[in-house]
Amino acid sequence: MEGQTDIPETLEVLEKPQQEVPELVEPMTERQTETQETAEPQPETSEPQAETPETGVPMIVRRTETQETEEPQPETSEPQTETPETGEPMTERQTETQETEEPQTHTHQASDPVRENEVAATCLTAGSYDEVVYCSSCGEEISRTGRTIDALGHDWGNEEVLKEATCATGLVRHTCLRCEFTEEITTAATSKHTFAATDEHYDEEYEEDGNTVVVYGHYEECSVCGERKKVEEGRETIGG
Repeated sequence: MEGQTDIPETLEVLEKPQQEVPELVEPMTERQTETQETAEPQPETSEPQAETPETGVPMIVRRTETQETEEPQPETSEPQTETPETGEPMTERQTETQETEEPQTHTHQASDPVRENEVAATCLTAGSYDEVVYCSSCGEEISRTGRTIDALGHDWGNEEVLKEATCATGLVRHTCLRCEFTEEITTAATSKHTFAATDEHYDEEYEEDGNTVVVYGHYEECSVCGERKKVEEGRETIGG
């Protein structure tokens, strides 16, 4: 019969033994065989594989080269600021924020003023001192004002009478109880003089307008204090 002559050739092709892929159990097709024959073998590298520092797993060469070429980060010698509350290092932003924060304001509470640097006043010299006010809470000085103390003046004790005042003035001495300074004081007369004429006379001369003037009279004396005074009786002009 025609049409069956080609069947044996087809069966002969299918009956050809197939080549097997090395190291594989399943047979390779003709296309896989050609691919294996034409593939160039990969050169083996003698470089040792580096291990990842963190895990110990081998790294590929390219990653190892990248790691070796990375520049080490410079270490800073500046000390890190610690957070006051926790003691943990603060970041740069936290440090700048802390430096720019304004301190909390404190309202002073004024205490009673006290005296400092006091110089005592004397009877004749003024004294001085500083009036200082401190904060009762923190102790800081709030104000300081210079003050003056007036001179005290003498503190006179009992008077010592040196001369009794009558129709004439009197004289007393007194002493300061503070500085012991002594002073004599004239006291006013307490009455009028009682004068009486005496037998003693006088005469005096003086020049007036080119002439000589003679004044004469007598003395009167107080019977109480003994004070004397002149009583003019007349005058004469000589010459001219």
